[in-house]
Amino acid sequence: MTIAVIGVGLIGGSLGLAARERLGATVRGFDPGDGVLDAAMERGAVDEACASAAEAVAGAETAFVAVPVGVVPAVFIRAPVFEEPGPGLEVLATWAGCPVAVRSGNVLAIAFHPELAGTLALHRYFLEDVAARSEGVA
Repeated sequence: MTIAVIGVGLIGGSLGLAARERLGATVRGFDPGDGVLDAAMERGAVDEACASAAEAVAGAETAFVAVPVGVVPAVFIRAPVFEEPGPGLEVLATWAGCPVAVRSGNVLAIAFHPELAGTLALHRYFLEDVAARSEGVA
């Protein structure tokens, strides 16, 4: 399995490490930040350093876009909710009565940063789902 991670700092780097260690995935990464991609390679979070996001996602079965830690508070505060989930959209979590995590098939969308919650429940859910969908895939 090949996974692309765009943004390999704290969040994306952690995701890359978990995917490599728990799923045996090959992780292709890209990050425009100075030295971030090099650090991710040194830490073993990424197998292949890519020069662009397009290069990283080419041939990947799954791609993740991780928000840089420095902008998390602004993004978290202004995160949208899914006001009217359409047919076929499964609501996984709500906040104040509004859907904030939804899924359609193998696409997961969230309107918050689960790493700020102090629990790895959503990360665990996601990785277990990826692993289950990957069974039997060469």
